[in-house]
Amino acid sequence: MRVLNKKMWVLTGILLAAVFFGFEAFAMVVSMKTYNIGYILGGASFFGAILMGARNE
Repeated sequence: MRVLNKKMWVLTGILLAAVFFGFEAFAMVVSMKTYNIGYILGGASFFGAILMGARNE
């Protein structure tokens, strides 16, 4: 049973990437050390969303 269809998975992945990138930008403004984890997680989330969207059913 699928709870979310493919388009919702892609949208969720892209929104999650935006949250991670936004966190990294906020951390840069307040001079927090994040070791670029926001960029890494955001990129992975965006790449995962692209793969989910390109997958054939």
